[in-house]
Amino acid sequence: MPGWLGMGVSIRSNRVHVTFADNASLTQGLQVIESIGVPTAALSAEIGGPNVLASGWSDHHRPTFAGIYIGVANETRSPGAWCFVGTKFVTWCYLSQPGSLGFNISTATGTEYFMTASHVVNALSGQNGAVGDTVFQPLGRPNYLCGISACVNDPIGTITVNPRWDVNCPVNHNTGLPYDYCTSADVALGTYFPGETHVRAIGISVTGGVNGNRGSDPINNYYNLKGVLSPEYVNDTLHHDGGKSGASTGTTSGPIVEEMAERDFLICFPAFPCVVPTVWLHETGLTVVQAAWGSGDSGGAAFTNVTNGPYAAMGIVVAGEGSAASVCTGATCKFFFSRWDQIEPRLGLGRLHPETIFSP
Repeated sequence: MPGWLGMGVSIRSNRVHVTFADNASLTQGLQVIESIGVPTAALSAEIGGPNVLASGWSDHHRPTFAGIYIGVANETRSPGAWCFVGTKFVTWCYLSQPGSLGFNISTATGTEYFMTASHVVNALSGQNGAVGDTVFQPLGRPNYLCGISACVNDPIGTITVNPRWDVNCPVNHNTGLPYDYCTSADVALGTYFPGETHVRAIGISVTGGVNGNRGSDPINNYYNLKGVLSPEYVNDTLHHDGGKSGASTGTTSGPIVEEMAERDFLICFPAFPCVVPTVWLHETGLTVVQAAWGSGDSGGAAFTNVTNGPYAAMGIVVAGEGSAASVCTGATCKFFFSRWDQIEPRLGLGRLHPETIFSP
């Protein structure tokens, strides 16, 4: 039918909902539907605009919201990272570290921040507790191997709160020596530049990834956050899955398999170039979800469905396991997130509000 845009079912009104592009196509469409034996009394008809997918996870977004791609870069660090230009290594090649935005939050006093994973920031510079780095979004598809001025990027803010990882750490069973660093929450906060707009909402893929599949790149819509829930309550009382939205694999979800866990990570410090990872990081306070993940999801929003919600925050993605590739798909894939009840004491800023409407 000309002008047909789509249909759905409203259980509440007991009607089939149909949408057309304009008055003429609606009138003609209803006549066609009635001619095949469907009574118009069973329909709820409306006129709607063209169906356009809003964006993908790596596209430019204004306002910003949870789950989207961010890059971290600093073109003033000296001497800069080593990298290839043509066929030789050169210095002063400023690279960007890919990650995802976790949540836009507000403190009880009304201070606004955006949240991501601290290892995205620290690994770029090779500095524990690094602050002052620029966070940007791509105006086109991101190129991870470039700095701010070398790419077409839109700086949105700077990292301003980044608690240093602990150095008084337990013994690493891999080496027999203490871990280089350890932390109970892999989290950093940034402050938006004046005029940058953001919302406390979360993006969700058009097609969510379940059973170890990645989500679709197109985003379905942006949804309000109702509050914060613990993994124990979500898993043991609600019996809901855990989900995440990140720039690499979009929205994926699966069962919570560990509510409170710890893991060892051998990482590059700094991230570029990474020939042999040499720094051991031990993370505690992790929740583990069986679902697909990818490099670049770090910092992304971890959440769950809630009754009359639609969603509640649980933490931010910090790592994954199950594959050595940049994207892990399949039944053995697991992603880890730092829990909200570990994030708040680590930052020391009191109650952090990701919810869309709240009373301080």
